[in-house]
Amino acid sequence: MSPTPSGPPSTASPHEERLLIDGKLRSAAGSGTFEVLNPADGTVLGKVADAGREDMLDAIGAALRAFEETDWAVDRQFRKRALTQLLDALVEEKDELREELIAEAGAPRMLTHGAQLEEPLQKFRWRFRVREG
Repeated sequence: MSPTPSGPPSTASPHEERLLIDGKLRSAAGSGTFEVLNPADGTVLGKVADAGREDMLDAIGAALRAFEETDWAVDRQFRKRALTQLLDALVEEKDELREELIAEAGAPRMLTHGAQLEEPLQKFRWRFRVREG
């Protein structure tokens, strides 16, 4: 990736052009993609799947099956492990996420240290602590 006006080149892992639905990576139903542009200079940052109604319904169906056919609905420890893994992954990739926010959304770096990145991660962590007891 090319350098962004706000900092060094992004160190984010390669983008993914497919959707993750029902535990599988797949193209959008219409096989379309669209380019993600840097709003500061118009450069193409990557391509993403152009999901539509069919993809949305497939994702909803997969989530409903997971809720009804697995222990997700009744196993609090399983849910906690899954959400903790998500939080850990987000925290581990925080610097990459920061650069992506800056490049994709034109977010000022200072906002990524607050409302656009750090604060949501803190709220996510806080909710775990409150509900653990």
